[in-house]
Amino acid sequence: MKTNGIFISYRRADSAYIADSIYGYLIEQIPGVGIFRDVEEIVPGTTFIEKINENLASCSVMLVLIGLEWAGAQSKKGECRLFKDDDFVRLEIETAIGRRIPVIPVLLESAELPTKDQLPASIQPLLHYHWIRLNPEPEFSIGLSRLRDAICVHMPERRGKRTELLRRYLLISPARNRVAARSKAVFYVMLFFSLTAIAGVISPAPFNIGVTDDLAMMTRTDALFSAVLFIPMTLFFHWLTMQVSKS
Repeated sequence: MKTNGIFISYRRADSAYIADSIYGYLIEQIPGVGIFRDVEEIVPGTTFIEKINENLASCSVMLVLIGLEWAGAQSKKGECRLFKDDDFVRLEIETAIGRRIPVIPVLLESAELPTKDQLPASIQPLLHYHWIRLNPEPEFSIGLSRLRDAICVHMPERRGKRTELLRRYLLISPARNRVAARSKAVFYVMLFFSLTAIAGVISPAPFNIGVTDDLAMMTRTDALFSAVLFIPMTLFFHWLTMQVSKS
């Protein structure tokens, strides 16, 4: 069976409002992909775990939305829900891990990953996955873009024209915005040197005041060498900056 769906696991009391936003964004940004959340329509006679398996069978990635109350949610009896065998969030994660489906923990606002002691052993592998944080606006849209790209890494047919190597590098870096800023800064520096080198090749006179013809020829040769060196580097950093900006 072809797997290209997305499963969103979350607690309604903890993050339903953000789950709705993520769902709407992904529907628009990744058209044609099945996105599963909640088990709202269970056919009578079907168990919850059967429905989870059915949905996950067509998914290539799971998102686990973790808010401030995700790990500490309690049942009506005051028991930690994650340690109950019938907790639907626990069942969803256990099933995804058992099926070796990539899991992306999505930390909402100031929420942190739970500690090992806060999780039952069956879902402790969740802590090994690289996470993404969604902060409120104005950073929320940037976080959604990163989340979209992370999902596409696990969907080869959705990667588009950008190379996987670049995408993985940008996703792994927790300082992605700094990558964009530094790439742009280096681009402008390279552009300055390239223009200076080109000026030296085209019109070396301003650089050669008071020098002999031999020295002038050496200066022009150096300028030509610099142009050959800096122009490709300038084009590369311009390309890199554009790729980061698009993501």
